[in-house]
Amino acid sequence: MATLPRNWDQMAPEKRLPPEAQAKEAMLAAGIGVEEAPDVVLDGKPHRFRVAGDKGREKSGWYVLFGDNLPAGRFGNWRGDLSVAWHATPDHALTQAERELIELSYERARLMHEAEAKKRHEQAAQVCAEIWEKAAEADGENGYLVRKRVRSHGLRQTGDGRLIMPIYVGERLTSLQYISADGRKEFHAGGEVSCGYFFIPPTGAAAKVIYVVEGYATGASVHEATGAGVVVALNAGNLSKVGQFLRGKMPQARIVFVADNDKSGVGQQKAQAAAGLIGAQVIVPPEIGDANDYAVAGRDLKALLEVEPDPWLVPLSEFCQKPQPIKWLIKGWVQEEALMMVFGASGTGKTFVVLDQALSIACPQINDWQGCRVKHGPVVYLAGEGHIGLKARIAGWMGHKGANSAEMLISTSAEDLNTPEGVGRVIAEIGRYETKPVLIVVDTLNRFLFGDENTAKDTKTFLDACTRLMNEFRCSVLIVHHTGVAQEAQNRARGSSAWKGAMDLETWVNKEPGSVKVLVRQTKNKDAELQSDLWLEQVQIAVPGWTDEDGSPVTTVVMERSDGGDEPKEKKLTKSQQFGLQTFREAAERFGKLDAEGNFAGLELEKWREYFYQCSPSENDSTKRNAFSRARTDLCEIGRLRVENGFYFLKGFAAELEQKQIAKSLYKQRRKI
Repeated sequence: MATLPRNWDQMAPEKRLPPEAQAKEAMLAAGIGVEEAPDVVLDGKPHRFRVAGDKGREKSGWYVLFGDNLPAGRFGNWRGDLSVAWHATPDHALTQAERELIELSYERARLMHEAEAKKRHEQAAQVCAEIWEKAAEADGENGYLVRKRVRSHGLRQTGDGRLIMPIYVGERLTSLQYISADGRKEFHAGGEVSCGYFFIPPTGAAAKVIYVVEGYATGASVHEATGAGVVVALNAGNLSKVGQFLRGKMPQARIVFVADNDKSGVGQQKAQAAAGLIGAQVIVPPEIGDANDYAVAGRDLKALLEVEPDPWLVPLSEFCQKPQPIKWLIKGWVQEEALMMVFGASGTGKTFVVLDQALSIACPQINDWQGCRVKHGPVVYLAGEGHIGLKARIAGWMGHKGANSAEMLISTSAEDLNTPEGVGRVIAEIGRYETKPVLIVVDTLNRFLFGDENTAKDTKTFLDACTRLMNEFRCSVLIVHHTGVAQEAQNRARGSSAWKGAMDLETWVNKEPGSVKVLVRQTKNKDAELQSDLWLEQVQIAVPGWTDEDGSPVTTVVMERSDGGDEPKEKKLTKSQQFGLQTFREAAERFGKLDAEGNFAGLELEKWREYFYQCSPSENDSTKRNAFSRARTDLCEIGRLRVENGFYFLKGFAAELEQKQIAKSLYKQRRKI
C-alpha cells in the first residue's frame, strides 16, 4: 500500500498543461514522423508542418484543432495517410455533453481534412500529369533496371536518371513514383496513392490470368516470365483495396497475388487477407525475398507461377475414370488430403489420442500407430490452450517411444481461423518453413472459431478456412472438438449438423468415469468401410528428466493398445423407468420412422410423449409431464436410449436386435395400410 506524503492535504493540485502544449505532446507521442511539433493554433483551420522525409518546401504534417468549448480535432501525416483524433485533457471528468461536443469536433476536423486532401490530391495530380507528359521514355540501361535484370514496361525517366512509374486510381492518373538506381522509392508529394496501381498489359494471348504484386521489379519479372497482365499495387497495405477494385472490374477473372516472402510474414499475411476477400489465389516464392529475387537467383519463376489450380468442372469421361486407391497417413484412421474430426467429452482423452496419431506421423522412427501402418510427414499442431501440459505430454511420449526427432510445428496461441487475417497468418507462418505439412491439427475448434459453432454462417466460414489450408498445402486437416452438454448428446459432436456433413472421417473418443480404458470409434468414413472399435488404455509414465518444484517426477499419460473396454453393465430399472422404456418401444412400433432401406430411423420426441401421456395411469397433467421428463432423462443418462438429430433410438447390447424387430412391425403395419 502506498504511503501519503506529509502535508498531503495542503499540497496544491497538479497543474495541467495548456491545450496547445497538450496537443504538441500528443503529436510527438503519436508516431506521425514529427521530431519537433509546430506551434499550435486552435483556430479550426487547416495547418501544415514539416515531418520526417519532407524535402524543400514540402510540409506533409497537418492539423485541424478547434479551441471552442473543450479543445479537440485531428492531426496527421499526408505521407503515411495517418489521421489521429485528439482532445485536451480537462481537470474534471467529462460530461456527456462535453463528449458529444468532442465527437462533433472530430467530425468537423475530418471533413475539413478530407476537403483539404481532395484539393491537395487534385493539385498534385495536375502537376504529375504535366511531369509525365514531358518525361522521356525510360533508358533500357537505367541503373535500377540493370540491377534488377528487368525491362521497362511503360516507365519514363527524370532528367537526373530516376525512373517514373505512373499511379492510377480507377482510370485517373493521381501520382507518380520515383525510383532511384539504388532502389529508393518516393511518391510525388501530395499525390493520391491509396488504392493506386500501375498496370503492365499482357502480351499476345496471355490474358487468362491477372497477377497482383507489390513493387515494379516484381511485376516486371512476373510479366516477363509469363506474358500475363500484372498490376503493381505499390505496397502490401494496398493489396486488398486494389484486389477489390479489380474484382469489381473483372468479376470472372482469375486473379493471383504473388506475395513477397518477408521474414516478418507481413507480405504473405496481407496477400492472403486480400485473396480471401475476392476469392483469389496466392503464390509465395519458397525462399525469402520476392519474385524478382527468385528470378535473379536463377530459379524457374515461370514454373512457380503457372501451376494451374485443380479444375472445378471436369468432363464426364475424366470424372468416371477408375478412382485412385485411398491414400492414408494412418491406415484406416487418418486419410491423406481429407477433412476429419475427432470429438469427445472433456476428460475422455481425445487430445491424447490425436497427439498420439500426430506424433506417430511426424516421427520417422515410428512404424505404426496402434498396429496401423503410418506414412510419415511434417505435422502442424495448432494448439489453442494447455501449452504447459502439452509440452509434458509430447516430452513423455517421445521418451516412452524412444523417438529423438519429430517434424512438427506447434502454435504458441490460438487464432481466429475463419477470418481472412487468421487463416492468412497460419498460411504465412507455415510458409516460413521449407517443408509443407501433410497434416494440420486444430485443437480445439472452439479456440480457433470466431463466432458460434451452432450457426450455419460461422460453420461455413470455418470449413472454408480448412478447405483453404488443404488446398494451399495439399494436406489433411483434423479438427478436435467437444460433444454436446446434454447427456443424450455425448455421442455426437457439438454444434451445427453441418460439421458432420462436411467431414470425410469422424471419430468419437469416449471413456467411462474412473476407467483407464478409452474407446475410439469411427462414426463416419465417407470413402471406406468403418473401422472396428479400437480400445486403448491410458498408461501413466514419468516424463524423462522432468521434476516439479519439490523434486518429484512430472508424470503424463500415453496411449497403449488394449484388448477390450470396461463395458458398463445395464442397471436394473425402476418402475418409472420400465414404464418409460415400455412406452417408447410401443410408440416406436406404431409411430416410428423407417429409412429408404427399411431400417428403423428413430422416434420423434412428441410421438413418444403423446403415447406416454395416453398410457399413464395418472389423470393430472402436471404429474404426467414430470414423470415423462424424469423417465426420458434417466433412460438417456443410464445408456438405454440415445438421441440423434432429434430422433430417439434404443441403446445397449440388445438395441440392434430390438430395433430390427421394431422395423419389421412398422413395415407390416404400413403394408396393411
